[in-house]
Amino acid sequence: MVAEYYILSTGRFQIELLRNLDQCPATGAVIFCTFPKVKDATGFTARCFAICPR
Repeated sequence: MVAEYYILSTGRFQIELLRNLDQCPATGAVIFCTFPKVKDATGFTARCFAICPR
């Protein structure tokens, strides 16, 4: 929990429970995560997608 509090205190987001990452290559993919700006929220759903090379 100490690490989680540290990350959140630096103004960064913690994204967890992503699925289908096994379908991305080990290198070369770019993962985008988008989310709404929610003031004073404790959590919300992110929309993440990957662009993978052929």
